[in-house]
Amino acid sequence: MDFKGYKSYADLFLIVMLVHSFYMINQIGNPLFVDGLFKYYLPFLPVYFLKIFGITIVYWTNSYVVLLALFLIGYNFFKSNNIKMVNFSLYYKYLPTIISFCSSFFFIYGLGNIFNGLYKRGIVQLLLGVVFDVMYFYWSYSYWALPFNQFIGNTAIVYSGILLVSYSVYVTYDTGICTLCKYYDEHYPKFSGLNIDN
Repeated sequence: MDFKGYKSYADLFLIVMLVHSFYMINQIGNPLFVDGLFKYYLPFLPVYFLKIFGITIVYWTNSYVVLLALFLIGYNFFKSNNIKMVNFSLYYKYLPTIISFCSSFFFIYGLGNIFNGLYKRGIVQLLLGVVFDVMYFYWSYSYWALPFNQFIGNTAIVYSGILLVSYSVYVTYDTGICTLCKYYDEHYPKFSGLNIDN
């Protein structure tokens, strides 16, 4: 498998992750699922915290770790198969994807690619993220007075949350691919159909 082969594999994995996001819509709408998931958090986390971060907690435990593992496997694949690469430190090898991964939990997107030196790409991702953030927090504010179980299962909250988290998965994926492209001397992929950095 060469770089293009790995890229195709990563693209397929992204599709699987996004399909998983839509599957989770039905699960979050299920009261039994909500009760089972959040009963471990409610005793020690404030309800207002869970209302803000509840959707991302679900995906943090279900999607992000798997997505991050994809890139760790990818880096090790290139290394073990002696595919030519530019020498760079471990710090730069993993940090952009980890930055993107962690900052997305706090509704901030594009920081990983800004760290990569892809400033236009990072700013575009940041601005798009602000749009999705405004949508999510608008609906959160609108239904804030609802009891927690009704709030977290509300259709508007679920769909805006799924959109937000699907975008964060995509940005984390894009950051990892851009890091690979940067250090394996490949062209950067388009972001949402836009040729930003080549």
